[in-house]
Amino acid sequence: MREEDKMCVLCIDELAIKANLFYNYGRDTVRGVEDDGISRSLTPASTAAVIMARGLKSNWKQPLGYVFTSTTYSVVKTKDLLEKFIIALDSVDLNTIALVTDMGSNFMELSKLLGVTKEKPVFTLGNKEIFYVFDPPHLVKAVRNNMLLNSFCWDDKKTCWQYIVDFYNRDKNLTNRCAPRLTNAHIAPGKFEKMRVKYATQVLSATVAGSLHTYIELKGLPEDATGTMEFVAFFDKLFDIFNSSKLYPCKQYAKPFSGQPFQIEFLQNALEFLQKLKVINAREQMNCMEDFDQLLLNLSEFREVSVASLEIEEAANKLSFAVNNCDYHTQPLPEQNAFKYVCGYLIHKCLQAHKCDVCTQFATVNQQLDDSNLFVHYKAYSNEYSLFGGLKTPHESFYNYIYLLEKVFFSNIEDKFVQPRVGYSLYLSCKEIVGFTHPCTSFPYDYLLQLFVRLRLFYVIKNSNRNFKNTSKKNRKICILMGL
Repeated sequence: MREEDKMCVLCIDELAIKANLFYNYGRDTVRGVEDDGISRSLTPASTAAVIMARGLKSNWKQPLGYVFTSTTYSVVKTKDLLEKFIIALDSVDLNTIALVTDMGSNFMELSKLLGVTKEKPVFTLGNKEIFYVFDPPHLVKAVRNNMLLNSFCWDDKKTCWQYIVDFYNRDKNLTNRCAPRLTNAHIAPGKFEKMRVKYATQVLSATVAGSLHTYIELKGLPEDATGTMEFVAFFDKLFDIFNSSKLYPCKQYAKPFSGQPFQIEFLQNALEFLQKLKVINAREQMNCMEDFDQLLLNLSEFREVSVASLEIEEAANKLSFAVNNCDYHTQPLPEQNAFKYVCGYLIHKCLQAHKCDVCTQFATVNQQLDDSNLFVHYKAYSNEYSLFGGLKTPHESFYNYIYLLEKVFFSNIEDKFVQPRVGYSLYLSCKEIVGFTHPCTSFPYDYLLQLFVRLRLFYVIKNSNRNFKNTSKKNRKICILMGL
């Protein structure tokens, strides 16, 4: 193995198990009692702790051991186990760099026993200095949970969960949503939903931050919601840095950490931001920073229009469209914003099917920022070279075409929903009623129609399934109609 392949982290986690005894005939042993490999007791086990080594730069993992207990495993014994495993790994020439745990009370106690602080997030075991890292997925859940119960303030800004609730209540009833992934489970999570990482990360996301920004600009939310928007945008970037999983991601901060200047600068700014962040509970009592020691502990480790555009605009204006009498501007502004984002996605997929200079110009000809495309502007991960980053903003005629397609789709879906070949039937309805002419003679019309129908069918089915969760069986037909 290369030296960098030998670098690894130790991971420890606990999970609850059902107490159950059984007799292992082959080993002539009763299983299911407390057992740490050294001693056993008569107490049935209800918790299992697992220790695993994982490659830091290589994709390998190896379980090292497990322990069965009736309660959380002793912190002192955990420390002893860690030292044994670190020595064992060192004996086979593996270099332990860090220890990763969640934020359970026993692991919080372990970090204190090891002498870990936010100023010094390292400990020494077996003559090795090792970093202590709290698992980022648990940190993001902790931030979300604090947002649910408290407010955060810094400088002259303040967060309020109610602004996210107000946005969701308006957005959820729109045909084209700014944040289609958000559900009631995101906004008012129960005990089990709070354990799911996605319900936290999908709220603290660039999509929700861009949506809040759009609603603030359109006066759908008050200016005071700016603090909440900035807070969400900040944590989206912060957790992106700790959650890199692709070599070439579309999001700048999700790139693998390599110490690039923009990464170091952001982490330094993040450290300063967290140090001045204050938590205010429901009784307006302020608590400065103790709640974010674990986050600080993790952070302490990283101390004009072209001539070609004008030509395509002129060419498009000369064309005769069958959708001239259809105007997507009749939609409310928030829905127009989400609608334009969906249209951008559709034209982007068409470019993947067929790409030429004419198609590329048509897909990006609309470069004027107005109230109807604020969401596309704020949703773009990078706006350095364009108002809309890499997102597509096609010609006005395309928006009107898709808007008319939606009218045709939703006027036919109820009758065709339970028929065989529902997608093909809807495709024919759209193809027969709606005409569209693109400047490029090779534009993939059929591909666009098929993609649109699949996209909308998925939306209807997903919406209906969500409604099923909170509706009795006798009202499920109504749920399907609500999904339409």
